[in-house]
Amino acid sequence: MKNKIKKSVFFLCIAMCIGFMCGCGGESSISAEEMAKVYGTWVKNNDDMTTTYTINSDGTYTEFVYAGGDFPVSMTTKGTYVYDGETITFTDSDMGIDYSFGVSFEGEDLILDNEGYQSRYTKK
Repeated sequence: MKNKIKKSVFFLCIAMCIGFMCGCGGESSISAEEMAKVYGTWVKNNDDMTTTYTINSDGTYTEFVYAGGDFPVSMTTKGTYVYDGETITFTDSDMGIDYSFGVSFEGEDLILDNEGYQSRYTKK
């Protein structure tokens, strides 16, 4: 009897794992055309600071920030992202921190919205 219970639990666990993997690997709910809108290099300049996002079709990104002025400094962040057509979430590979922004387009510009604060990026 114990053997039958163990086998049943084992097969139940296998079925749950297979179901989970199938559910996670489903098709994206947005079209390839919609996804392609975010691909590329996007630049925002204001005062002495330049922020550049390079968003790749393979699900990776690079963010480069340069602050000029009297003491110039730069920083590069790399990681992965998920875009669902409304929101983009960047995950920093080094820190494992997620940054989410609402996404919209105005003409050729990409608008990233962080809780009402909007940043406009121009495609390079």
